[in-house]
Amino acid sequence: MAQLPEAVQAAEQARSNRESGIMDLFGEVEEVQRKPAKPVKPWSDEVRLKGEKDTLGLYLTGHPIDVYRQELKAFIPAKLNEITATRRGVTTVYAGLVLDVANFPNRVVIVLDDGTARIEVSCNHERFQRFKDIIQVERVVVFEGEIYEREGFDRPMGRLNKAFSLNEIRQKRANSIQIKLTHDLLQPSLAKDLQNILLPYCNVDMHQHIAIQLQID
Repeated sequence: MAQLPEAVQAAEQARSNRESGIMDLFGEVEEVQRKPAKPVKPWSDEVRLKGEKDTLGLYLTGHPIDVYRQELKAFIPAKLNEITATRRGVTTVYAGLVLDVANFPNRVVIVLDDGTARIEVSCNHERFQRFKDIIQVERVVVFEGEIYEREGFDRPMGRLNKAFSLNEIRQKRANSIQIKLTHDLLQPSLAKDLQNILLPYCNVDMHQHIAIQLQID
């Protein structure tokens, strides 16, 4: 996109050359000299995927949940294409991107998508009001509730009990964090700085591991 104005300008110049009959020594239309491409910062995954959704109506090269997928494995037992009906009164936890929130006279239906499948999750209006600040379109959320089969449908449906933001589920379920740093960030004050940042929120027990490679002849 950063090269688009120059590309348009070059195309206009080429068209102008053809129309005016500017020729090179061999009788062919002279080509417009191409300028070297400017170095540009690549789009983030979030910006690229949003552009795909806005222009194409779908995510083409990935899914917004991909950046969290590895982390969610610690909290979520199954992807949406793997979940099955639970016994009555038994809940499970699952996650997805909110695609739609539909209001009906007696209920609200939320559509979640995690790149593997979609699921419709229903709740009454009173329960939805409790979690409406979390359940926002184009936001990754974590739901807890029952899963049940629907007659005439090949996919189960969810019944919402609770909804969590990613930060909330981290606080509730995570028991440790792992930080990987490059060598240039390993300053003498790093351990103390990290401890000062983390200590207000949790107990801190720090271990430092240095990866090394050995060659044995």
